[in-house]
Amino acid sequence: MFSKNTLLAVLLSAVTAFTAGCDSKIGEAPPETKAHEYAGASCLSDTSSAMRDFIAGEAKDGEINALWSCLGGAVQSFQRYVRGSDKSRYTSQELATFIEKNFMDQTKSPHISKELQLEFMKLKQLFLGGNVEFLTQKELTRLQEVFALLNGITLRMNPYMKIMVLKWSVSETNQVQKDMQFFEDANKELQNSARALANHIEKNGQAYNMSDFVTFLNELSLALDDDWSGVEVVRTYMPVVKKVKKALAGGNEHAIAPNEWRRFSLLGARGYIQYLRYYYFIEQVPETDTGYRLTYLARTMEDVLSVFQDLVAEKPEGVVSREEVNDLLMTFSKVWPAFKVSPKMILESMKVKQLIFGGSMDSFTTGDFKTARMKVNRLKLLVERFLPYYPIYSRDWDPQMYSYEEAQKYFADAQTVLENSGNELGALVEGPYDLNDLVVLLREYEALYPHKPRDGESSKDYVPMSDQLQKLMPMIVDAKNMVFGGNDSSLSKKIWSPLMAIGARVYMSALYHHYFVAGQPMEDIRSLRSMSVFSNQSLNLVREILVKKASHQLSMKEILQIANRLKQAGHLPDNFKLDTLKPILNLAVNNVLVAPEDRLENYIPNAITMHSVELLRDEVQIWIDTEIFFSKLTRKFNKNEGLRPRDFAAAIEKARTNPDSSSSLREGLKELGYVVDTPAPLTIDEKGRLFISRELPQVYDRASMSQLNLNRALARIMMRSFAGNLSRIKAYAGVTLEEVNAVFRTVKPFFVDLAMLEPENDTFGDARFRDANIFMPHSDGNKYASFTELTDLVGMLWSGVTVNGMLTLSLPENCLFEQNVKNKKTGQFKVEKMVKVDCAANAYRFSLMDNMTATPAFRRYLKGANKDLTLEFINNIFKSSGYVPNSSRTTKLADLAQVPHAIQYVEVLFARFDMDNDGYLTRYEASKAFDLFSDLLKQYAGDQVASKDLESVFMFLLRYGKAPTTLKEKATWFLRWKGKPHNWEVAADRGQLARILGYIADMSNASTAATIPELPAEDLIN
Repeated sequence: MFSKNTLLAVLLSAVTAFTAGCDSKIGEAPPETKAHEYAGASCLSDTSSAMRDFIAGEAKDGEINALWSCLGGAVQSFQRYVRGSDKSRYTSQELATFIEKNFMDQTKSPHISKELQLEFMKLKQLFLGGNVEFLTQKELTRLQEVFALLNGITLRMNPYMKIMVLKWSVSETNQVQKDMQFFEDANKELQNSARALANHIEKNGQAYNMSDFVTFLNELSLALDDDWSGVEVVRTYMPVVKKVKKALAGGNEHAIAPNEWRRFSLLGARGYIQYLRYYYFIEQVPETDTGYRLTYLARTMEDVLSVFQDLVAEKPEGVVSREEVNDLLMTFSKVWPAFKVSPKMILESMKVKQLIFGGSMDSFTTGDFKTARMKVNRLKLLVERFLPYYPIYSRDWDPQMYSYEEAQKYFADAQTVLENSGNELGALVEGPYDLNDLVVLLREYEALYPHKPRDGESSKDYVPMSDQLQKLMPMIVDAKNMVFGGNDSSLSKKIWSPLMAIGARVYMSALYHHYFVAGQPMEDIRSLRSMSVFSNQSLNLVREILVKKASHQLSMKEILQIANRLKQAGHLPDNFKLDTLKPILNLAVNNVLVAPEDRLENYIPNAITMHSVELLRDEVQIWIDTEIFFSKLTRKFNKNEGLRPRDFAAAIEKARTNPDSSSSLREGLKELGYVVDTPAPLTIDEKGRLFISRELPQVYDRASMSQLNLNRALARIMMRSFAGNLSRIKAYAGVTLEEVNAVFRTVKPFFVDLAMLEPENDTFGDARFRDANIFMPHSDGNKYASFTELTDLVGMLWSGVTVNGMLTLSLPENCLFEQNVKNKKTGQFKVEKMVKVDCAANAYRFSLMDNMTATPAFRRYLKGANKDLTLEFINNIFKSSGYVPNSSRTTKLADLAQVPHAIQYVEVLFARFDMDNDGYLTRYEASKAFDLFSDLLKQYAGDQVASKDLESVFMFLLRYGKAPTTLKEKATWFLRWKGKPHNWEVAADRGQLARILGYIADMSNASTAATIPELPAEDLIN
């Protein structure tokens, strides 16, 4: 871009070129005529200052008239008194000699070179005609006509010269309209002046080589012994001027033909005006005056396109070819090294031109520019609607500056404007575009303008946008074809409007999440309402996309196709395999997203349908409405303040029966009513760990309510998606073991691929079903994992995972190592994180005290137990978690992940049945828990023990930590325990329950079952 000084230098140089014969006192005079010459040209001493004032925009009209009158008089005196060797003409040397002797500093031995003489005569030839050898008396007479022309031009341009030389400024807002009109008057006058000069030059029928102007300026600078910076500027930019001239005016790029002067001068004048318009009304206008900036930006664009249209229309060829564009831009690249371009970049840009302007990608025609001009005003109207909301679109908006309702309304208005604008912009597109070409365009741009790493950024971490887009392109093309039809990567004209409207909605949804959801406290009512708006907007968008699809659904085949494309693009882990992912997706679309009434009637859509969208909307709304209820309920509470369980249950019931409550809220509260009716409330602390205690006065604070609602939602989905009986679903009776295992068998291969399950783990479903049936606050030991048991289980799992993360982080480094382990089922080796069992057990002695703070009775047990008892307890819990004793005393770190879960289960049993809080389960207390274990005991005992005798086995187990298995143990049980409740001396503490869990784990493994010792002799019958 030209600087102010550069533009002034060029402008001064141009004026000098036009007036060289006038301002520099030319001629050769014999000594006797010298006095007459000075007398006739005495006013010439003032011409330089007058010309400087004119260029500065400070000249008065009288001074301008005097300037040209003086110059005319000087020429007349010259004609009258000065004679050359031929009285009818002057050679260039005679003129040079006259100037050297009469008007140049003699102390510097002035010399006008032959080259400068020649270049001056070429300029003379342009304005006066003739040849480059002589200046005739007739031509001198014609010079008066030139002066008159220039006099009129300078007088008309004088009011606007400050604009031309960048010394003008736009007034305050209330005067801008007048300034705009003044600027447009200057525009008209500059074009009229350029046209007048061009008409004069065309009459002389002379061509001019543009490189000669550079030579002229250079030689003039040398002759005047003045280093003009403008010379180098003109030399640098002359190649660009040539290419622009050729592309837009046609003809020979090096010369201006006689019939090209009008086009060339108007090109220069109108091009310079566009720069001035940008400088004054766009660059210099304050940000607050964006309306004026926009108006003039549109005006500038329209004028530029108009210039191009007019010039191309007058070109002999009538088009600007891609080759000419290539030459022009490659020249720009040489002049401005920061501007880089390549033939491939130009080709791809011409494809974008074809998309926007229409026509061919091989040229620009007048029709292309006409089309573009017609679009400018439409774009201006769109941008005018767009601008007030620009801070929202650019993520610079602060909704906190408004009330919540005002912010929501303002954002909704912005969303409407952007969606409508996207639709209208799509209508302006002229033709198709291949999405793969966008990758080529980006890649070429990145090659020309390589990424520069920011401070602290490694170049190795940078992934070019083109590479990212190329990986995603197959998925993008597939998605386009799924929604809009077709089987290629081309975006046809008819889909641009709906595509851009959908794009606007996607972007606005992301912005809504950014402004109103992300980072907002979810206990705040307004944040939850925003979440509701966001979820509904997102689901409406999915629904709209389904409406546009011919099938109105997203089939399983299409879902798998998208998943495959994501995997190919590297956005899914390498261990994601489509053959194991497919069953997961099947469960999602055919179970989770299908109403149980339809599912149980064998409705299998194998697709995401509109029904799926509405079902998901209902489930999300139940969760959100329940959260809003919690926020209202606790809005006046201090942090960690809450409601006692019975008060919470009463509040739930009151709102559930309120006719003003929404159906979604009533549904959620009905289910919560079942969940909070429990002898052992599952509330959480500030770190998400479950409080399990009979002694602590537990309260449901806001965090506990929210966690409970999440647990409820997940349990509801599991029951409604997989229970095989509608009456069971309606009664919230839950799922059977067979149904749980059916789901587990379906999902197991997928989680094995993700290394989240071991291939040999076939009992995960049984274990979780047993956990839900026995170790939860609502457990009843029957044949179903009920809704309330599933809710408890989800909460237990969340808490256990949280605590396990804390325990793992607390392990010393010397407890951990890696080992290549062979999988017994697959035979494959895999590097596993391993742990030294004894080292971990010693570490857990202390870390359990630090991290199980939400179970105070358990911590009290640990504190009272000696080191040996504590280590025994921990080792038994390790076995129940998954550790199988071995000679190396090592195990996988993952085998200890269930440690906090097992401890929580023990604590739930004590919280439910240790009525006197003494840390022991007595016979009376244990009998209350027997029903939970009866089915499990029957499963293990089989036909060996009658149902009526299972309770005695249970008590034996609690007394000795193992079931009677050897002959003496069975005899002891038969003679002392069977049918003899008075002999059941039971007082099982937490260590004893841990022994039982360890015993069960040992019995589940053949290698450890054989090592279980018999009871001591004193406990057996002799």
